[in-house]
Amino acid sequence: MFNYMYDYIVLASISLIVQIAVLCLLSTGYILKNRKHYRGHGITMTTALILHLSTIFTVMVPSLLLGFTSPGIIDLTDINVILIIIHSLFGIAAASLAIWLVASWRLQANVGSCFKKKRFMLPTLTFWIVTVLLGITMYINFYATLILA
Repeated sequence: MFNYMYDYIVLASISLIVQIAVLCLLSTGYILKNRKHYRGHGITMTTALILHLSTIFTVMVPSLLLGFTSPGIIDLTDINVILIIIHSLFGIAAASLAIWLVASWRLQANVGSCFKKKRFMLPTLTFWIVTVLLGITMYINFYATLILA
């Protein structure tokens, strides 16, 4: 028998695991950058971006569309709705900046062009970390009680 809620909890849990892996990759990429292993940093961040985008398009966007197109009024005073909106805005900013940074690098051996964009990297990382932490918070709010039940 098809159990929609169970299937979605499994999908959301897999997405959470991938996002934790992305957070680990971000940390590794930051360490590589500090050790001046710039190519490794770029490859690690590209991998993190690909993993992140895969969960955005397979889990997060469908979930957002389903949640906001379901019958009923969206309550802008509900903390969960506020979290979703903030998470989405930070996520769009982080993903957009990350795509731009990775696309401008294009696996080049010469990292000189990357240094020109260095001022965008820390804000991108900050947006990304805030987004992941908000996502973890939302997962706990939405699914922890269902999983423990």
